Amino acid sequence: MHPEVRANYLASPPLVVAFALAGRVDIDLEEEPLGTDREGQPVFLRDIWPSQAEIQAALAAVKPAMFKQAYASVFEGDSRWRSIQVPQAATYAWDEGSSYVKHPPYFVDMPATPATQGELRGMRVLAVLGDSITTDHISPAGSIKADSPAGRYLVGLGIEPKDFNSYGARRGNHEVMVRGTFANLRLKNQLVRGSEGGVTRHLPGREIMPIYDAAMKYQADRVPLLVLAGRDYGCGSSRDWAAKGTRLLGVRVVLAESFERIHRSNLVGMGVLPLEFLPDESAHSLGLTGEEVFETLGLPHFLEAPPAHRQIAVRITRPDGSQDHFAVRVRIDTQQESAYYQHGGILPYVLRSLT
Repeated sequence: MHPEVRANYLASPPLVVAFALAGRVDIDLEEEPLGTDREGQPVFLRDIWPSQAEIQAALAAVKPAMFKQAYASVFEGDSRWRSIQVPQAATYAWDEGSSYVKHPPYFVDMPATPATQGELRGMRVLAVLGDSITTDHISPAGSIKADSPAGRYLVGLGIEPKDFNSYGARRGNHEVMVRGTFANLRLKNQLVRGSEGGVTRHLPGREIMPIYDAAMKYQADRVPLLVLAGRDYGCGSSRDWAAKGTRLLGVRVVLAESFERIHRSNLVGMGVLPLEFLPDESAHSLGLTGEEVFETLGLPHFLEAPPAHRQIAVRITRPDGSQDHFAVRVRIDTQQESAYYQHGGILPYVLRSLT
């Protein structure tokens, strides 16, 4: 989809062609013509829709010999692939010059045993989001713009915009992907009223900048981050980078009214704590603006022995220095998820288990 398209619909390939011929989708295909023929007569969908006999005739042209010929040399591969020199080693030989595949940082400075989980303190809000934030809003997807953080990173490597490719093609490069997290053109961050796109305010000031740039400034100051959201956070297609990018930005907590099932699990798998407002509560009802500093109360106790009600408290400090607190539900739903979280995610958990 072109990034400027605000709405799109799934349709069968013939219908896609039909709507393209008509030039619009708000058309009654039974009553309105798609266009006119050379004589100026109206042409309807029923006039060009193939009959069953035509479809069967097309299918009959497909012969087993076609597949045998096409797949006869499938295991030989293209000569260019066969000419690639592959190092013989037990581990992958990372190419420091590659802009597509880089050594990910998930195990950097990882101790042999996980540190004891304390309270999460001093968290600043990276974004205040509404309902139905999808993984397409969160995850890097589509083309890479030259003036985006990811585009500037690639330009810095000497790569021209025509060779940027897409986020999907560069998903093996975390430097590109983290710069594209929360960079969707349709994202509406309520910390920057009236904005659209991956921008935020670097708190406590009022400077507006790309979300990635703000996250890196927070990381330099060792400030953990939190995302405030509404209902159905993470809905849509399951995308691993929606959770991986969130964690690499330095987000430690997502506090939402509700979560999509798989994305909630993915957040835990990356060591991000999913917290839910209690029923009938929300950022709006609690008067949260996103300018507060957040702190958990009771998280270590919960992780030691998750209580039946699965609640802890969150304390906020407002810009004027006043404080308040409210209860939230911890969406670590199983003992196994608790183990993943305490290890910093499923990757450190698996590596420590292997060693």
